[in-house]
Amino acid sequence: SNQLLQQLVSQSSGAGVTGAVGLIGKSVTASGSSAVLQNGAATWQYSLGGQAANVTVQVDDSSGNVVYSGPAASGSGAQTFTWNGQNAKGQQQANGATYTLTVSASDSNGHAVTVNNAVQGTATAVEQVNGQTMVTVGGVQVPLTSVTAVNG
Repeated sequence: SNQLLQQLVSQSSGAGVTGAVGLIGKSVTASGSSAVLQNGAATWQYSLGGQAANVTVQVDDSSGNVVYSGPAASGSGAQTFTWNGQNAKGQQQANGATYTLTVSASDSNGHAVTVNNAVQGTATAVEQVNGQTMVTVGGVQVPLTSVTAVNG
């Protein structure tokens, strides 16, 4: 019946939260491009799909304004970018705000290199939002399904 189906859906939704509670306090990596500025810094991970000679990062605030743009680690594979929270004028931005990272990469011939963004931080909360299990990682809510690594 419809009532039984609703009970099963409710139980399975709750199981996502119950299972994800074990992530709290652990270092988690999840696909995504948003991070929260905490203690004057925000850290993202990105993966370069090929050998990149030129990599540029851009950090935007929640209103879409560019607050930082500059070079970042090149090469191939997994990379980490930590922003010191300062805008182009050297002014420290407020802790607690959410920022978005855009990474552009090209090879030595100027051809685009594929980039996949990730966010890394400590999982601090798990909750059900509109039927989806969400994990708070480094102050940003991400779907449980986007978690790609758990350490410690």
